[in-house]
Amino acid sequence: MHQTQSGLLFLILVKPMVPQHIGNYGRGEPEHKMTFLRHIFPRPISRQELERAYLDQSVSLYDLECRQRDIDHGKFAGL
Repeated sequence: MHQTQSGLLFLILVKPMVPQHIGNYGRGEPEHKMTFLRHIFPRPISRQELERAYLDQSVSLYDLECRQRDIDHGKFAGL
């Protein structure tokens, strides 16, 4: 009986922390499976998003201009 009570306590504590799309994964609902897959395999970050994030990290106008030159010279060309 002690095992059953601890198991129920575990389910009560853990169940609310499981995201809805993960909890419904095995039920055969296609939209939930796709949500689960998107959660596991996130969309790759595009080159434009990387460049924008790099520019957003600048701390001064001079730094921004240097970063723009870096991008113009192909800093993210291989991506």
